[in-house]
Amino acid sequence: MLQVSKFPAGTWLVFSNNWTSDLKFLTNIRIPLDSQFLLAEEVNTGVSLTEVYHVHLTRPLQKYQVADWNSVRGIVWFVNQRRRNLQGVTIKVAYRKQVIYVVIHSFE
Repeated sequence: MLQVSKFPAGTWLVFSNNWTSDLKFLTNIRIPLDSQFLLAEEVNTGVSLTEVYHVHLTRPLQKYQVADWNSVRGIVWFVNQRRRNLQGVTIKVAYRKQVIYVVIHSFE
C-alpha cells in the first residue's frame, strides 16, 4: 500500500527551481481540497503560480495555473479555472434549516 503524507489545511506558497521534480515529489503527498497549495516557478517573463491539490486519495494530483506575475503588469489571476473538475468524486454535505426566533421587548 502506498504511504501518503498529509499537509495540514491552510495556505502554502512553495518557490520551485525544478517544477517537474517537485510535482513528482508532491504526487505521494496528500494536499487536501480545503487547502491552498501554490507552486511558484520563475519563467522568462516573471513568475507563474500553479495550484495543486488532490480531490481524493485515490485520484491523481490536480494542477492548474492560477496566476502570472511580472514587474510590469503585476499579478494577473485566472480565477475561472479553479477546481472545475472533481473527477466524479461525490462530496457529502448536510444542511440543517435553522428557524430564526425574534423576541421583541416593549419598554413603556
